[in-house]
Amino acid sequence: MDHYEVLGVERDADEATIKRAWARMVRQHPPDQDPEGNRRLNEAKATLLDARARADFDARSQYGDEIDALFGEGIEARNEEDWPVAIRAFKEILALHPASLDARNMLGISLCGAGRYAESVAQYERLLKEAPDSALYMANIAVTHEAWGDSFEDEAQQNGCYLEAERWVKRAIEAEPFNSAHYRQLARLHRLQGRMAEAEAALEAGIGADGKADVGDIDTMMDLAWLMLFQNQPAKLEAVADRILGVLPPEEEAREYASHLFLRNAAQLMEDDYLEPAFYFVRASRRIAPNLGEHEEWATQIETWYMARSEARRMMEDESIQPKAFVLLAGALVDRRTGVDLSDEIFQNLSEAVESWGQDENMRAARMIRHRYPLVARITEDLLDSAPQMGQPTPSKIAKSSGGCLIPTALFLSLLLFTLFFL
Repeated sequence: MDHYEVLGVERDADEATIKRAWARMVRQHPPDQDPEGNRRLNEAKATLLDARARADFDARSQYGDEIDALFGEGIEARNEEDWPVAIRAFKEILALHPASLDARNMLGISLCGAGRYAESVAQYERLLKEAPDSALYMANIAVTHEAWGDSFEDEAQQNGCYLEAERWVKRAIEAEPFNSAHYRQLARLHRLQGRMAEAEAALEAGIGADGKADVGDIDTMMDLAWLMLFQNQPAKLEAVADRILGVLPPEEEAREYASHLFLRNAAQLMEDDYLEPAFYFVRASRRIAPNLGEHEEWATQIETWYMARSEARRMMEDESIQPKAFVLLAGALVDRRTGVDLSDEIFQNLSEAVESWGQDENMRAARMIRHRYPLVARITEDLLDSAPQMGQPTPSKIAKSSGGCLIPTALFLSLLLFTLFFL
């Protein structure tokens, strides 16, 4: 719909001309006789008397297809983090339509993604002059300051950026006190500065910020779970899982969704070999949905690996099992087979150390490990079975044996090959 044609005015018509045209036309289309015509007249008047709306209408009337194509190109590039292409597309839109707040907002996001933080801040400062009450722009300029802080190695520079980000987030909360996303952003900034109690308080304020704690607060509760993990408080993490369970609707699908969130976080942790926190997320997931369905095998593996590593740590502190070299080799093997990236040199050195002991001593250590540490024994079964051939034989065994003991290198290679097969 062409608003100028509706009112019968030229495209450069001033405010007085538009008002006179509307007053004349509206008498011809009273709302009780021509409601649609009346609506169009009112819409045309409202648009052309609003400077920003009129600029948007003019630009889209003249360059609409081009702007849409550029916007689509820019969004796609942003999603793919192709920042130069995104920046170019949004700048071209602004050349055609300088008043486009959406394009300027996306340009600010893209400049931040490209690490051009000062330019991004400049875009948001301009946006906030146009729309000073926009919580969205306040939140986005805060994100830019946070990312800017992350780029510094100097702690003072980091904290300066974080504090500026915090100032903007607090303004966003004042503008939208019901929006939990702002509280999550504030909590993240507190955590980056080591202010854990304030971070927890911000998240608690975000839960139910809209007046009720419900399924819409799950993301905020998940942030709270991460915070408990950062503070090494697994018991509180499980309490968060119970709170999530308390706000879920009765449908089974809701439980599965919430449980999957914990499992997804566990998977992210496992990518960086953070087995212990992954274990706690798996355990929290089970509090919500004990049966993990297709993820059961993977989750069970995480639980087994964690318990095996914990058992291995106790074993390596057990001074009653000697020789210590054999115990350390078993512990290292548990670590490697539960995902720790240990160098081959470690196994070579430990294998050679084990060979310096007697076979009877190594056999005795293997028996004690089997008896006291069953998970370690299960994972290192091949090592324990090889104990009778490891180390220096006793004189009686030398007399009966024509081949002697396995050389250290052969032992090392056999363990390494079995490890690769096990994984």
